[in-house]
Amino acid sequence: MGAPVIALQADGPGKGSKRPVFGMASRAIKVAVYDYDQDTTNYSVNGENIAAIWSDFTDVLYVGIEQKDTNTAADNRLLAVDYTAKTLIIYTAVGTEATASNQTVVAARLFVVGY
Repeated sequence: MGAPVIALQADGPGKGSKRPVFGMASRAIKVAVYDYDQDTTNYSVNGENIAAIWSDFTDVLYVGIEQKDTNTAADNRLLAVDYTAKTLIIYTAVGTEATASNQTVVAARLFVVGY
């Protein structure tokens, strides 16, 4: 079983040698954008591991998710983040998590804010 592909799309301010974004916080805010592509293996019930994102941040405050490249209504999914388990959870309908099934239709852009 493989893992989903999580790719840093563009270095945001505060990533690497870039300047941080300053907000009303006690420390500099970091922003980064990632592309998430579900691989060809079955979805892992209880969420797909996205802990790689946390390695770029001390603390993750927010993950905004937008599903991309949906061709039909049947391709639409609800996506959520479990911040404690560091997983992306895929729902096929409100309140119905995807089972151990092929969810390769899922591709999303993740907008991450943190320290």
